Amino acid sequence: MLAAIWMLAMVIGYAALHLPWVDAASIVLLPVSERPAVGPALASVLLQAAAVVLLVLVGGGTGFLIVRGLEWLSGLETAAIQWVIGLGVVSALITIAGLTVGFPSRLLGWLLTLAAAAALNQPIRRWAVQLVEGLRLATRPPDEPFFRWVRVGVLALPLLALTMTLVPPTAWDALTYHIEAPRYYLEAGRIVANHPNHFLGFPQYTQMLFGWLMLLGGDSAPALLHWAAGVSIGLLVVGFAHRLDHANAGWIACGILLASESFWLEMTIPYNDLFLGACVLGAVIIVLGASDGRQVAWAGVLTGLAVATKYTAAGFAVAMALLTVWIFRRRRPLHTVTLLTAAALLAFAPWAIKNILLDGNPFSPLLFGTPGFSDLDAWYYLRPGTGEPLWLLVLLPIRLTVFASEGSAYQVAVGALVFTLLPLAALLWSRWSERDQHLIRALLVFSVPAYLYWLVGAGVSWFLTQPRLLFPLFPILALIGGLVVETAGTAARLPAGERLVRPLVAVVLLWAAADSAVTWLAINPLPVTVGLEREDDYLLRRMGVHYAAMQTVRDLPDGAVTLTLWEPRVYYCGNGCTPDSMINQWWHDRERFGDPAAIAAQWRAEGITHILVHEAGLVFLLEEEPFDPLDAADIAALDQLREQHMTLIWDAFGFAYRLYELDPAR
Repeated sequence: MLAAIWMLAMVIGYAALHLPWVDAASIVLLPVSERPAVGPALASVLLQAAAVVLLVLVGGGTGFLIVRGLEWLSGLETAAIQWVIGLGVVSALITIAGLTVGFPSRLLGWLLTLAAAAALNQPIRRWAVQLVEGLRLATRPPDEPFFRWVRVGVLALPLLALTMTLVPPTAWDALTYHIEAPRYYLEAGRIVANHPNHFLGFPQYTQMLFGWLMLLGGDSAPALLHWAAGVSIGLLVVGFAHRLDHANAGWIACGILLASESFWLEMTIPYNDLFLGACVLGAVIIVLGASDGRQVAWAGVLTGLAVATKYTAAGFAVAMALLTVWIFRRRRPLHTVTLLTAAALLAFAPWAIKNILLDGNPFSPLLFGTPGFSDLDAWYYLRPGTGEPLWLLVLLPIRLTVFASEGSAYQVAVGALVFTLLPLAALLWSRWSERDQHLIRALLVFSVPAYLYWLVGAGVSWFLTQPRLLFPLFPILALIGGLVVETAGTAARLPAGERLVRPLVAVVLLWAAADSAVTWLAINPLPVTVGLEREDDYLLRRMGVHYAAMQTVRDLPDGAVTLTLWEPRVYYCGNGCTPDSMINQWWHDRERFGDPAAIAAQWRAEGITHILVHEAGLVFLLEEEPFDPLDAADIAALDQLREQHMTLIWDAFGFAYRLYELDPAR
């Protein structure tokens, strides 16, 4: 016993000062405030991961309980569709609670989530068994080495993305509204209007889920849930292709998606595009195989959830209706599309009602008058008449493939394969069976109207040319590309061009893997995740002067209200900031009040005490933005306002940010 106590004491003493991830000797010499908080950081990671896992299970169990009549789907397809619909029910319940009784405390939130998981114990277990069985069937090793290597990449890239999800959020739209909206609601204790930030009127299927995770764990958990949405797209693609005896095409399609830098990056940040993609793809899969209107109704639910995720899904809803009519053209098409529409409206209803209660507009802030979103804002938001000319619209797929990148005007990297492989489908047409030809026709019946809908928007407004709006189409185009790659190389004697297909695809996938690895190294997510780097240091490293500006604003005296100009990202500023969500605040007020003195008086009347000017944003609009209405008179008026009505109190290098105190009325 003495020997055991002796050994135990020595081992525990050694372990306490020689943790594998720190140098205990050097840490002891650091001030307490600077020592790595490894324990709390790991506890936070585990807490947030547990919250996401619980929400995933509750969503899957809820979907398993209510979704019926889709037994003809594979296990992977069914599990993914049930999960998305189940989370839609959970999101609607969170919305109703937020509008009525408000949000609970963190402890009560955990108790409610655990109680829901316990109550759904049996459905959750059956949903999980279905998922695991589907994975077992779909992951049988392929015969050809090429497809084995593709599968390795398809499995490795999402795992790499997973390690980047639990870092403090830095993505632009996340800080503007994806997690800013739930932060604002949680701060208020309930869902309330925030008219200065027009984004809070947008559909909030995902934001409600993000808010619940932030209540339970923290603000890094939403990115992990969005990663799970990306995985659900992969499950749908692989399950769908496997059911149709094209398992290799499914894995290739996943590789095509992951070779799109932006698709892979979306799996690391708290956005909503991957939820939208899962809803749209699930609805298409159901319509393609449905035998009656009751099954199509579930596609309608997914379509409604797609619109409840993003208004731009309206184009995909139209395409879904056209696909339904085409598939059921000999079997009561009007009746079937009516069921689809009714189910979609019902699924969208909770968020329309929320907007009616808060803004008096079911489609806030668009279409009808909404507080805080005037006709000037509506014009500025779309900038009609600034779209691409027809000859450039025709070339858009080529331009998006070759020129689009995360840092370009398109703001999205489409990847080298999404559009590239489509023309080859015509060359390989005779190789496919009649069933496969029917499948590709059906996918094109959906894709072409959806693409044309987006193309019309791109022709009307330059701001609608973002390829991100086409994200839900990528999995469908990738499936066609997967069929092309699977078929290429199957003939006894291959033409020279066909022999190049698989090697070039392999090169692109290797390139994408290397690019993702470089991105991972540049972001370096592990130190902050395990507590070796403080969150403030990470955010300063990743966002630089923006986060420094947010820190400065947070340090202002209690009661200070800061209006930002040309800066919509106010997540790290808190409720003390009024965002320039449209990036048009100064132009808008110039159009309304004209005189700088009148503008300053209006700001004082609104309770504004400080002004944070994003100087770099202003310079970008003046020098890079081709359609911004700011002119020299507006800049001269701004200079007059600075000189006569504001006092500079903080300056970040002059060209980045300046913080002013608004002078009292004279």
